[in-house]
Amino acid sequence: MAISENSQDTRANTQAPTLKPAKPRDGRKASVSLRGKFDTDRSGTGKSNIYRQVRKNFFPATGMHRFHVIDSPVAFIRHAGSFAKFQGLGAIKQFAKSFSRRRPCYIVLDHGHVVSFGTLSIGFCKDYAVEGDAVVIGTVWTIEAMRGKGLATLAIQEAMNYMIARGRYTFYIDTGVINKPMLRSIEKLGFGEPSGTFVVVG
Repeated sequence: MAISENSQDTRANTQAPTLKPAKPRDGRKASVSLRGKFDTDRSGTGKSNIYRQVRKNFFPATGMHRFHVIDSPVAFIRHAGSFAKFQGLGAIKQFAKSFSRRRPCYIVLDHGHVVSFGTLSIGFCKDYAVEGDAVVIGTVWTIEAMRGKGLATLAIQEAMNYMIARGRYTFYIDTGVINKPMLRSIEKLGFGEPSGTFVVVG
């Protein structure tokens, strides 16, 4: 499935307002800078780029009928079997999160198995402050056999379309600067230059 490039108008308003460090709940220290790029990965201790986009235009339909958003307990129960195979006991934690519409997730299924998974947070990021109505694209994961085929990018497009349809137009995403697959996805999704950076220590 081809991924269309975005027109320039969808890249407008990518400059973020002044970013402030959030207070991570797990005791780590986070700081935010608006300077330049870094050559370290997000894993462990390192700096990551933050990207921001305001988008009101839908991405073209991908035809991904296996895409599902889990934003309620009912939606979770509908796919509980797939989650149990995918996360084991971790599915209980995801079920608890499903009670909050501000922390949905999305999945792509193949014959009842989760092949791609992502998390979203509305108005919240543990590493940097965002606007109250902003959507933060968090964890993005695809099984190894399906990587390199653009599946994660298409799934994020669907997730952004889902949020745009509900009146949420500001999106954030972040990654380490040596995470080349994610950087390619971020570019295809219409995010421009980084609007900031953050570092997590410890």
